[in-house]
Formats: sequence, structure tokens, C-alpha cells
Amino acid sequence: MKGILTYSEWAKLLTSIKNREDDKQNLSIIQNSKFDATGSALQRFITRFSRMLEDRINDAKERFKKNCSRSTSSDSDLIQALLSLRKEFCYLYEVSLAIDIPEEYKTQFQQKIIEIANETQDALESTQNADIFGRLAALVRNHKVNTIGVENE
Repeated sequence: MKGILTYSEWAKLLTSIKNREDDKQNLSIIQNSKFDATGSALQRFITRFSRMLEDRINDAKERFKKNCSRSTSSDSDLIQALLSLRKEFCYLYEVSLAIDIPEEYKTQFQQKIIEIANETQDALESTQNADIFGRLAALVRNHKVNTIGVENE
């Protein structure tokens, strides 16, 4: 896979990632690319990258809510929604590992993704406490959305 070099190409790639266009190919492009900028260009890129992460996470959470709010949601639908949310967090973590930016920014992005995943898992577990039979709580505990980086470390 051919790497990219210019800020313009990076901007297009981040838009593609934000729009969920061919995640596998985008990750491959990132792994084969370098971002050689400093100063204000780096700051613009970091801002743009951060916005992309926020948009993807917010979109994933909205899709999760939508999938869970269907009146015909079954256990398998909930499990699929949980796994989809976990997959999104893992993908964004992989992107943050692969991106060629200074280590301090990488670490900040990775910590933020893990923090959001942990907060999401905690929120899911706390809302399932009202589950009388514990069935939903068990599903949420057994299909955690915050198992990020476990297979990467």
C-alpha cells in the first residue's frame, strides 16, 4: 500500500476515516505513511486528528444507542452492539498507535480512547444495575467495550 506525505493527503485520509470508508485500507495507508511536519502544521493536524476521533466515537455511541433502542432487541442484538462498539474503540486505538506523530501526542490519544471506553463501560454497567434478573448486566460484563490494547500490548 502506497504511503502519503502531504498535509492535503492526510486531510483527505482523516476525512475518509471519519466517514468510515474502508477502515482496513486506511489503517494500512497510515502504517505506510509519514507525517513530517512541525509547528503550526503539526498543531493543525493534531486538532484535525482529535476531531476525527471524537466524531468516530460519538457516531459509534449513537449507533450503539440506536441498535439498543429497537423494541425487538434481543440478547444477540445487544451482544452485537457491544462488540461493534468495542471494535470501534480498538480500531481507533490501532490508528493512534500507527500514526506517525510525536510520541507525546500518540500517548495522549491512546489514553483518551481508553478513558472514554472505560467511562462507557462504567456507564453501561451502572445502567444495568436496575436489571432485576441480572441478564442484561451479565451481558454487559461478559462483552466489555473497554478491552482495548489487550491484544495489542
